[in-house]
Amino acid sequence: MSLTSRLCRELEKFLGAELAKCRTDTVDYMRLDTYRLMKEMGKERWKPYYEGSIWINESAGTVGAGDVVVPIELTDEMVSKLESFGCKPAYIHKHEEFKTSHIHLVDCPIRSRESRFAELVSE
Repeated sequence: MSLTSRLCRELEKFLGAELAKCRTDTVDYMRLDTYRLMKEMGKERWKPYYEGSIWINESAGTVGAGDVVVPIELTDEMVSKLESFGCKPAYIHKHEEFKTSHIHLVDCPIRSRESRFAELVSE
């Protein structure tokens, strides 16, 4: 089973299948808190602002590139958690009008830690 498939299965476990979309080498997902936030603001059609996307580099066993999405007030906390996990954020986009942030990752090692990474980005 591919690393992408394992990560997707773990995200489905934490978020539910309706919030994790599996592709060949990419997983798109929505956190419950960002989804609810957009729904409360009536901005559900603006999916790119509350959806995360993770491209897996299968040969390296890493998140080759990805966006971890969080409510804007949780940005610093998530950055700390990602750094503790061994993933240094490349940059952060804060979307004030949507109250969300995208934390961009590059070359984040997750092989054999897919479950913990899925839990981390879902909580």
